[in-house]
Amino acid sequence: MVIAAVMRNGWALEYASAELQADKEVVLAAVTKNAGALMYASAELKADKEIVLAAVANDWLSLEFASAQLQVDREVLLAAVGQNGAALQVAPKSLQDDKEVALAAVAQNGYALQWASTALKADKEVVLAAVTNFGEALQEATPELQANEEVALAAVAQTRRALDYVAMDRKEIIALVQRLRVTYFTFIVFLLAARPSNAIYLEPVARPALWKLDGLGEDAGRHVRQLIAGFMGVPCAGVWATTRAAARNLDIAPHLGPPCARREVHRWSRTGPNARAENAS
Repeated sequence: MVIAAVMRNGWALEYASAELQADKEVVLAAVTKNAGALMYASAELKADKEIVLAAVANDWLSLEFASAQLQVDREVLLAAVGQNGAALQVAPKSLQDDKEVALAAVAQNGYALQWASTALKADKEVVLAAVTNFGEALQEATPELQANEEVALAAVAQTRRALDYVAMDRKEIIALVQRLRVTYFTFIVFLLAARPSNAIYLEPVARPALWKLDGLGEDAGRHVRQLIAGFMGVPCAGVWATTRAAARNLDIAPHLGPPCARREVHRWSRTGPNARAENAS
């Protein structure tokens, strides 16, 4: 009866008897429904990791009701920042300097970069994850990373407001985007897609041998394209999707070349491991 009540409304735990507030099954049902109900759990259950993990996975703010020991527990903090990266602000300094914890936090909420340690604000992987989620987090990065082309591109791709924090001139970032776009079109259209009959219209009247990749099936063809791109040092879908987004935010014309070239680039942009998510954006 009580379990049914707290499953409907976890706050009902406030009115349960002390015996039921110390009942693990009842409390687990309550915090799963309303994480804040942890405040009404017995002291023993506030120190129970399973209960606290269930609560913070629901709402990180419930961490304040956990025992002092669990408030600084690494596994609990990882669950909390996974629910909301802002939980990094209450983590002990040792965990704010923990790369795995910081990465989980900024991947969920790029704004959390402000609570990462100074060392991690200089870590390219952490900063890239942050600005990909929230471009303006670039303001928290070190000057060196604010001037890094890959980081700047990712930030601007997320929001044009990141330009305020890029340690590059607007003309430089535009030139970077244009250079990447030309690189992709050259690589995709000329090498992997269509050998043009002339340099102006890029009409795919003659197909190179690589066009036969279509006969391999979708997965095999994708794998071979990735191998070729990697061998030539040309990243595929990830950077291309970022470049497209940055171009939009910089008000650069969305396409280069005629429709046949655009179709081939779109096709190539779907060959990366994260292509589904990237194209959805």
